Amino acid sequence: NSEQTLCSHCKGREAELYCKTIANVADLEILFGRLWTQCQECQGSLHQDVLCTSRDCPIFYRRKKAQKDMAEAKEDELIPVLKAPAMDSKLRQANEFLLRMPRRMSRYQS
Repeated sequence: NSEQTLCSHCKGREAELYCKTIANVADLEILFGRLWTQCQECQGSLHQDVLCTSRDCPIFYRRKKAQKDMAEAKEDELIPVLKAPAMDSKLRQANEFLLRMPRRMSRYQS
């Protein structure tokens, strides 16, 4: 229930918070995908899992951090709470918000 999860200040912003949370997950998925592809290219195959465990490679650590951050973002307790049926009308409002919000991934780009 969002009443238990959100403070009184954030209560009226459920849709905005939901969309920001989902956008953050999407950004982290993109970052992880790019790093994964770099590792696949380095090992010489885009069709196999990455087996690299090179502790000397900065991409290895960035990929592992992105994987951890992505998993944590997907476990965010706001996602199921804010996905409640009562959110339908608020999601339309959030769509409008997202259209006005510039997409910035600078903190995730290399």
